[in-house]
Amino acid sequence: MELFSTVDLVNQCLIDKDRVSAFAKALQKYVQPGDHVLDLGTGSGILSLLAAKFGAKKVTSVEIDPYLVKLSREIFKQNNFEKVISVIKEDARKVRSDPNEKFDVVVAEMITTGMIDEYQVLAINNLLKQGIITQDTIIIPRRLDTFLGLVETDYNAYGFKIPIVKHLWKQYDNNPKFNFLSNLELLNSYDFKEPTDENFYTTLNIKVSRDGVLNGIYLKSVAWFTEKIKLEDTTAFVAPVIIPIKSSEVSHGETIALKISYKFGGGYKTLKASYKHP
Repeated sequence: MELFSTVDLVNQCLIDKDRVSAFAKALQKYVQPGDHVLDLGTGSGILSLLAAKFGAKKVTSVEIDPYLVKLSREIFKQNNFEKVISVIKEDARKVRSDPNEKFDVVVAEMITTGMIDEYQVLAINNLLKQGIITQDTIIIPRRLDTFLGLVETDYNAYGFKIPIVKHLWKQYDNNPKFNFLSNLELLNSYDFKEPTDENFYTTLNIKVSRDGVLNGIYLKSVAWFTEKIKLEDTTAFVAPVIIPIKSSEVSHGETIALKISYKFGGGYKTLKASYKHP
């Protein structure tokens, strides 16, 4: 399945108070009376509703899931915003706009840790190519920073060794135990007002901070809404991730040359990680 706008995931996002609160604060700060707001991946419609509540004259919501399109339209009607908010059934990576149409604010929450799974980079690139996003456009969130660390973790589950990608959702008390073998290093930082190459590749030289068995890499992302408002590691937003890699003993003080690549929005099947150490 390539769509993330399932009803269950949409509700998880809706009941995540930290997530909704951060978006609400940013929308209240930036949306001005009379603004036209574009909401990419509208889901339940909560961000469109907030934009309308804070004074947007017009809100255009884009949603690919036909059921959610129908559902959000009904929600907007029940809240008396059907004349303010319109819904377009379209893939945000392909949506087109009238060249004369001006959007003051773009709000988009198609974000996952490292932008590996979701399509926000591709959707924003689409808008940039069309000139829909300009230097005057406010984008919420504005930037996503992703950090990487080396870890030793236990892949055992129910008596079996199961080395798979593990999201560390904070609401669960049975997340795998792990130890950091390095400090966190900045993997990438992307400003959503700038075009981004959809294929990411880099090499990091990471110093080992303690002896151990290296068998995973840890990713953590932080989304910036304003200079002061940021969001990370909530119950439904950018949980840290541990990704299995080949196992090897490492020693304090040595340097690991880690190569990592993936395609934004391509999923973990596109991620490759390898390393060399003395």
